[in-house]
Amino acid sequence: MRRAPFGPKRNQPRRSEDAVLSLFIYLYELLEKALDRAEHSRRDAYLASAVDIGELERRMHTMEI
Repeated sequence: MRRAPFGPKRNQPRRSEDAVLSLFIYLYELLEKALDRAEHSRRDAYLASAVDIGELERRMHTMEI
């Protein structure tokens, strides 16, 4: 049995599967960036709420650990 020379190879994913995979990768990267920004905002708010330099240093030290 011969395979048509212009069709997709048996072990290669179809273009629609490539597009779906690319979409999931793109959405994952967007979600990762959004969560990273949210975490940075939360940390900034926590550090900004310190009442003096001693408390700020203590908070910074606890965040490093």
